[in-house]
Amino acid sequence: MLIDDIDAAIERVRRAATPEEMRRAVKNALDELYSLRTHREGSTKPLNKAYYRRAEVVRAGQVAEGLSLVRGTKAHDALKDVDPCVQLLYPGGNLFPGENTFPGPQLVWLKPEDMVDPLSDSQPRRAFYEDVVAGQPVMETLLEARDFLASDPGPSI
Repeated sequence: MLIDDIDAAIERVRRAATPEEMRRAVKNALDELYSLRTHREGSTKPLNKAYYRRAEVVRAGQVAEGLSLVRGTKAHDALKDVDPCVQLLYPGGNLFPGENTFPGPQLVWLKPEDMVDPLSDSQPRRAFYEDVVAGQPVMETLLEARDFLASDPGPSI
């Protein structure tokens, strides 16, 4: 059920035709990913410490944590401008052509230095955002986080 909700939210991002639709769809996808992340994290100390250990050692887990920072920032300050924007992308060292990546305009996560309202330096997940999310295509990161959370061995769904 949670995975289906995430898939539906990601599909809305893919189909969004206007900047307003994209913004709403991305927010919805981040909320759905966060719901599954919270479930996988568990509510007791041994479970949530185990989740963090799993998340910080694989790229997809780091992406999930970086995205949860953006989602949390928007949830606690709705006017904070950390939304992705459309940029021109070209293949490079960490960007390859694929189903959701292609040369030309794409929705991309802002780099911290491009944000009008920067992310807090005190956020422990900021390094994950900067290292594996910032500057990356939104669809790729949403799918990567989804796959990590769907296969995480935390509490079952």
